[in-house]
Amino acid sequence: MSTDVARACRRKQLASVASGLVAPGAGCAWQDWELACILARLLGTGPHTSEGVTPPYTTALEPARAFVRQALPGFYVVSGTCARTGHASIGPDYDGPDGERLAREWPPDGIAETGWHEELPHRDGPHRECRAILAAAVRALSHQNDRT
Repeated sequence: MSTDVARACRRKQLASVASGLVAPGAGCAWQDWELACILARLLGTGPHTSEGVTPPYTTALEPARAFVRQALPGFYVVSGTCARTGHASIGPDYDGPDGERLAREWPPDGIAETGWHEELPHRDGPHRECRAILAAAVRALSHQNDRT
């Protein structure tokens, strides 16, 4: 498969996952599975199989944050909930200990330095903060896919 075709397939997969994460009432086992598959591919650990444990990324805050730590090392995560939304912002922490590496891998381009942001309305249920974190992370991965 050519590099352009592989990139286009990856873009479509990431867009589908991101759309599912921001859909009202989202957060289920199949989305956790998709995220585990994305992470396994990024880490080069092979395909995620049913023999492996699939973390509850979409329904628990710590696994959602762990996804970002593993998929996007050196990124900051700021998230929270209020009466109206679950929100998250992520991006490369150029001033952190991984700043030099991040500047090489994620050069400031007008998008990376402002980060990725998601806000999910209150009606989206109790796990909207987790899904906001994950949707922002998947959008960052999609951006990197398009750049390489």
